Amino acid sequence: MPALLEIENLDVDYFANGAWQPAVRSVNFELQPGETLGLVGESGCGKSTLARAIMRLLPKNGRVSGGRVRFMGSDLLKLEERQLLAVRWDEISMVFQGAMNVLDPVYTIGDQIMEAIAEHRPRERKRDMWAKAEQLLEDVGIDKARARSYPHELSGGMRQRVGIAMAIALEPSLVIADEPTTALDVISQDNVLARLTSVQKERGFSMILVSHDMGVIAETCDRVAVMYAGSIVELGLVRDIFHRPSHPYSIGLQGAVAHVSQTKPAIAIPGHPPAGDQRDSGCLFRQRCPFATELCANPVPWHEVEEGHGLLCHYPERREEFRQAGALPETWDRVAERQSLATQAA
Repeated sequence: MPALLEIENLDVDYFANGAWQPAVRSVNFELQPGETLGLVGESGCGKSTLARAIMRLLPKNGRVSGGRVRFMGSDLLKLEERQLLAVRWDEISMVFQGAMNVLDPVYTIGDQIMEAIAEHRPRERKRDMWAKAEQLLEDVGIDKARARSYPHELSGGMRQRVGIAMAIALEPSLVIADEPTTALDVISQDNVLARLTSVQKERGFSMILVSHDMGVIAETCDRVAVMYAGSIVELGLVRDIFHRPSHPYSIGLQGAVAHVSQTKPAIAIPGHPPAGDQRDSGCLFRQRCPFATELCANPVPWHEVEEGHGLLCHYPERREEFRQAGALPETWDRVAERQSLATQAA
């Protein structure tokens, strides 16, 4: 079966401090029909930038500087604006984080859902569009009477579910959900994710789910792409990434997740991802990695360690050793000590 979406060597830059800085570098992956791919990593690792680049919704200081985004056989980066508008929302849609910033406060919920339908289905009767808006609200667990409500009259979780209703209004083939549960309480997060995954199963669309929450990714996705400093450092099935992580960064992220049954403290990865102007051709995680050597300053090759499971690391053969050592807090404590000594020396 041909892939629905193919990302090939995608590069994205932002203009800052008088120069173009790398934000996403050499990203490659495919998405199959009906599949859910999770993009996970710390804040600032390029997840949302990648999601917006796919739909060509980058801010004015952003640009795609290389690569391809092939969707259903067409390169989205080569489409004229008129052609792109026909694809957006009809074939690819997005659930944005912070729904209150997306919804217009002076229009009712029903009117805003109808807007996308009217734009792409201009011949449809208004009463039929309104009925569809009501049905979409019920599909995401909101009383259809709320179609006459304004955004401020809904809770945060309800507004986020309205965002889902808007994203699926035209039955797209791909939905990109960019941190859809950010700033929601735990119960609202569960409700939003449950509705999102339920609607996906019913309608069969593919989904890219952006999150920094490893638990959310584990519960909802088929495959996972772990991003660090603008690059995918590990890609594989959920069971592989969560039960047998191979990249030191993936191992660290796993250890950072606190579990109720754990008696030992969660691990904190020392330091921060490098800024765009601090990135070079070597492993960008090496300053925070407990296993880094001098070799890690060299360009890093991509290794397929199993079918469908790859990572960006100089030492794929040591992944079992890394898993065992990376589960120990003292392994990461040594990185913190090393960084502290480097700071004092500077």
